[in-house]
Amino acid sequence: MNPEPDIVGYVAERIRRAVPLGGHVVPRSTPVVSFGDHTRARVATVGINPSSREFQDGRKRLLPDDAKRLADLDLLEAESSSDLPDPAVATVMKWCRNYFQHHPYTRWFDKLNALVRGAGADFYDGTACHLDLVQWATDPVWGAFPKADAAVQAHLLAEDAPFLRRQLRAANIELVLLNGRKVIEQVERLEIVTLQDRGSTPVGKQGKRSRRLEGFAADGTRYLGWTLNASHSQTTDDNRAALAAWIGQVTG
Repeated sequence: MNPEPDIVGYVAERIRRAVPLGGHVVPRSTPVVSFGDHTRARVATVGINPSSREFQDGRKRLLPDDAKRLADLDLLEAESSSDLPDPAVATVMKWCRNYFQHHPYTRWFDKLNALVRGAGADFYDGTACHLDLVQWATDPVWGAFPKADAAVQAHLLAEDAPFLRRQLRAANIELVLLNGRKVIEQVERLEIVTLQDRGSTPVGKQGKRSRRLEGFAADGTRYLGWTLNASHSQTTDDNRAALAAWIGQVTG
């Protein structure tokens, strides 16, 4: 296990932020500030927000102690994240950094890791991590939000995306992989990076194509993105292999 993490001011501030009312945040969950140690990783993948499965089982019950993936409020014996003492904040950070050593959601992350390996990195050895534009796990999942709640999604992004921007600046990450069209749209909207078209990759079995994009941030960090969701059920192993080969070609 990694040593106890230092209490980083801006990270602690994010962990202690109050749950937004009406935000569909998973009850008793805590903000997921990273999956893996972003201070050690050289590659980061970026998604929209954590799955409810990071905290709940299929019946929407909090995962039991022997199956927890992250530190929830029950584990911390706390009523809310907004008033957590320093030791509890350190615990949240530790579980996030050690995520791939506990009970990672392999059904999702193993598929994305197939692309990460194209860059010669891996979630499970600490050379890669995953970050999100929104650090709250939600129920329903992002793509299933009611259309009437579009303003809720906009609020969550507006509140949380600046944390990701600072996180990327503070880390020594060399390569950022943007997983999916919605992620690409938000990262460009935040003016983190400007992306250029780099051709396309097959998607599924119906002859559709996924755009590939590349860009460099002001600090020199390389960004690669694709408009399919690498972990989606309709994305095939061949699709992922094609993207991994492209990533390896670009970064090799």
